Amino acid sequence: MADADPSSIRDFHAGGLPAVNLAGLRGLDSLSRPWWAGLAPPLAVRATEGSIQERLGRAITDAVEFDDRNLEWWLNAKLVRLVQLYETQAGAFREQLRRLAATTADAGTAGGDGDLEVDLRELREAEADGGVAAGQPDVVATT
Repeated sequence: MADADPSSIRDFHAGGLPAVNLAGLRGLDSLSRPWWAGLAPPLAVRATEGSIQERLGRAITDAVEFDDRNLEWWLNAKLVRLVQLYETQAGAFREQLRRLAATTADAGTAGGDGDLEVDLRELREAEADGGVAAGQPDVVATT
């Protein structure tokens, strides 16, 4: 597990955004600015915006809604793929930890009982002597 990098998913690429579909807007008439736009620019801006809203408003709204649905679908698909990759990686880590815990538990029970008995015997002898624990002159046994 030393070479495991939990923050890294190597086979995931979030690129490839869906292209914006402007086909519904291309066939419509283009708008020209009013002839009087040089005389009153702020009024010309408002008049042009109103003209765009009247002529192209529904087509623009439809195009934006369609692209919004496409983008939402794309994002959901990428998110599902990312979650799958992280779950797969987490499963591999869980399996490694389970195996590590199993081997550690097996090693501890196989060789640890004899060592535990020796340690307990030394502690009982030190307690019976009423002094210092065996092999550890700085540790004073308390009764």
